Amino acid sequence: MKAKDFLKKLQSQPESTKKIILWSVMVLVGLLLLIFWLNSTKSRIKNFQKEDFVRDLGIPDLQEDIGKMPKIEFPEITMPELNEEELKALDEELEGAGSVQESEGSI
Repeated sequence: MKAKDFLKKLQSQPESTKKIILWSVMVLVGLLLLIFWLNSTKSRIKNFQKEDFVRDLGIPDLQEDIGKMPKIEFPEITMPELNEEELKALDEELEGAGSVQESEGSI
């Protein structure tokens, strides 16, 4: 019966008083949830064990995997030494090949 009386009294209050009561209760509940969450997070961090966490993730040890990978050897590329005349001749050949391709593309 007391709860019914409380609700009747609350319903008879003006709108502004009802809003103040509602927001006060919401802030109080929010603060209680925040305190609970902070305490639970604090205890989780305190009990956190990094070694178990990393082991449970199953991340492979990259140092071992890198050691098992085959070595890739790249061949050495040597460029011939060209003098000025040979470079000019090569440039002319390339320009001639470019103009031939352009003329073929326009057909």
